Amino acid sequence: MNKILTQKYDRQFTISLIKKSFELGSQKIVEEIKNSGLLGRGGAMFPTGLKWELVKKQNGKKFIVCNAEEGELYTFKDRFLLKNFPYKIIDGMIIASVAIGAEKGFVYINEKYKKEIEILKNLIKEYKKENLLGENILFKNYKFEIEIIESNGRYITGEETALLNLIEGKRPIPRLKPPYPTQQGLFNNPTLVNNVETFSFIPHI
Repeated sequence: MNKILTQKYDRQFTISLIKKSFELGSQKIVEEIKNSGLLGRGGAMFPTGLKWELVKKQNGKKFIVCNAEEGELYTFKDRFLLKNFPYKIIDGMIIASVAIGAEKGFVYINEKYKKEIEILKNLIKEYKKENLLGENILFKNYKFEIEIIESNGRYITGEETALLNLIEGKRPIPRLKPPYPTQQGLFNNPTLVNNVETFSFIPHI
């Protein structure tokens, strides 16, 4: 493990989480999240389990986006989590992928978080090396990839539809709603957007 990681992830714990997710399956995971009462930590306090369920029910290709823009002044909770507990965010995204049926995830992160970006990139490499991300996770017929996207540092890109536009290579302008990202998000596909803190809670449920 690269020394830049502040906290070393517990490989066996991550393996047990992924195995448990496979055992539970999509519907039961969503039910667990709903029963936990977890609310999104992005500001709107939307029920996390309900958001997951809305994406799960959609047909077609699906995406997951972790919003790590954190453009508000004097706000650094996400940065703290990214620096000290990055594996919790990655584990949360993997569990979410099983729940909603997504094969691709993105971490949209503030470009100023240079150290945290390096931490995440190294951790993703480690997960792939340990067969916890990528093709055939834990030698099962299951795939999930995570890509890091650095923001342009603008406050507006913290808005979920604006960041989706930026990931698509468009101007970061908020979209009219509806449709919501759960219905038509990234590349017009159903997309789950949660922030860093929300994903970090998932492994503890």
